[in-house]
Amino acid sequence: MKHNLRRRIEALEKIQLIARNIDPRHLTEALYGIEPKVAELLITALRAEREGRELSRDELDAKRAYRWKLSKLSRPDPIEGFEEVLDVHEIIVRVSSHKVRGEMPLLLSAREAQIEGRPLTPEESVTAEKFIAEYERLSCLAGLCAPDGTDLKKEGPR
Repeated sequence: MKHNLRRRIEALEKIQLIARNIDPRHLTEALYGIEPKVAELLITALRAEREGRELSRDELDAKRAYRWKLSKLSRPDPIEGFEEVLDVHEIIVRVSSHKVRGEMPLLLSAREAQIEGRPLTPEESVTAEKFIAEYERLSCLAGLCAPDGTDLKKEGPR
């Protein structure tokens, strides 16, 4: 059931992208074309908009930088509202991955160990912990955790 719902949501998102003349691959390419610090500011900008807070100058600049990268990939230029289709999770994963960029083989090996049910090596464990810590920090920055730092996705709606 969960898998089916995810596929339906992905299909609807793809339709929205097509309607806005945005190739979904361009969203990812543009995201990887900006610096991690800019991507982090993009996270806070999306949260600010969701909460109705005025964006800081840095957040506005981050949105402009992302839009500029996206406009270089998308023709015609994406119309206003492209931010609505940004995947905050993908941004968080991208920035978290950057934190362990030199250790990516270890992170992938840790993921394989998890899938296979084997214990992680000490090196895999350290790398996975770094990635998870950064992922959790950015999730809170995006507003995806409670004020006490617990993960809202795990607790469900309040």
